Amino acid sequence: IQEARGRLPIGIEPIMGPISTGLGEIFMWTVDTVAGARKPDGSEYTSTDLREIQDWVIRPQLRMVKGVTEINTVGGYVKQYHVVPYPEKMISLGLTLADLMLALERNNLNVGAGYIEKSGEQQLVRIPGQVANITEVGSIIVGSPQGMPIRVKDVADVLIGKLLAACSHDMASRYGAVPTGRVAIIAMGKLGGREMTASSDLDLILVYDHADDVLQSTGEKPLGVAQYYQRLTQRFISALTVPTAEGLLYEVDMRLRPSGSKGPVAASFASFKTYHAESAWTWEKLALTRARVVAGDASLIADVSAAIQTSLAAPRNEAITRKDVVEMRSLMLREHSPKSAWDIKRSRGGLVELEFMAQFLQLLHAHVRPDILRTNTFAAFEALLGAGVLSAGHAHCLLEAARLYHRLTQVLRLCLDGTFAPDDALPGLNRAIAQAAQVPDVRIAEDLLREHETAISALFDEIVGKPD
Repeated sequence: IQEARGRLPIGIEPIMGPISTGLGEIFMWTVDTVAGARKPDGSEYTSTDLREIQDWVIRPQLRMVKGVTEINTVGGYVKQYHVVPYPEKMISLGLTLADLMLALERNNLNVGAGYIEKSGEQQLVRIPGQVANITEVGSIIVGSPQGMPIRVKDVADVLIGKLLAACSHDMASRYGAVPTGRVAIIAMGKLGGREMTASSDLDLILVYDHADDVLQSTGEKPLGVAQYYQRLTQRFISALTVPTAEGLLYEVDMRLRPSGSKGPVAASFASFKTYHAESAWTWEKLALTRARVVAGDASLIADVSAAIQTSLAAPRNEAITRKDVVEMRSLMLREHSPKSAWDIKRSRGGLVELEFMAQFLQLLHAHVRPDILRTNTFAAFEALLGAGVLSAGHAHCLLEAARLYHRLTQVLRLCLDGTFAPDDALPGLNRAIAQAAQVPDVRIAEDLLREHETAISALFDEIVGKPD
């Protein structure tokens, strides 16, 4: 008001007016679904979905209506993207939290790029740069140490905030809550190991727990405990796989749960512990080395993490474990024969054998050195080196190959659906492959890849055994 007074003619005094007068009105509305409405994937709309429609569809359009000065939203769950950094990984790359924050801020802006004059007209240039989904958040480049781009997903977990809580709240509103009930989400595979690529799916296991005397939920339409958590899991999967304008958010794979696709989609904590203590196959033990609890109730997160540690640190029969891993690798080679050296995952000496060695050595030695257990392949090799399980020469060979494989895989998964063939590829892709391999051209990159695959193949035969 003081600033306005100085700009008005003498004798005119500005005063505060009422919030609402006869010339203005506060209008309120609610966003709800009609009976039987379903999202494209067939699941019901949640309060998070309705809030998203309000904030990104209704609100922007109403702001354009003449006379509307402000729109305030109340209620619903706001969809958030949480970026949870790995401090040790950032330190090893020479990156700071400030670098991460600045990269996220700079890469989430709509930018004006001036205008172009043509025939007496001005055409404004605008670049929409806001991220649209969780995949784009993970793809933001934080820095380029030694010329290699480091993305957010390389140094942090990108999680959808409150997604599990929103699904749980929706279940509670319909069927009540399970007294003493607890839930935890276990990330397996690439997600568990923090090694996601552009085409990776999410390998997940939902584990629940409750008091023995609790048989059902507390709502007007109660469900049995097992049915309740099966349905919660299905809603959680639907939320993660929801179709968007840019495509599916993620594919979700639940087959690594106890008993695989034959078992219930949600596992009780008791059955999870019993299964991995008494019934799990060797390949399931290998997969468990990458298990990381990423969401849920804090007490169950701690209990499940301890159970995983206990299972992995149990003594092993070395001969049986070695035989199982060799047979498993032999079967994979027979059923999925690699087409070329560029089939980096399946080739002899490729990514599968690299990961098998990290997992095999952890299973054999964790009962003596439980501190070697790591979900990440790079971290596992470094821990095995520190514990004296791997020699310096072997560890160097494995780590160098892992870095090359992961750099090449990131580019190939981003650019191709099928197998890479340099003779058939576009020149730009061949240059990108050479850059990822840190060599002048794609032919040298292929030679380097073959050298590493030969070395890793020999190491696999020495450390684990020679597949048929």
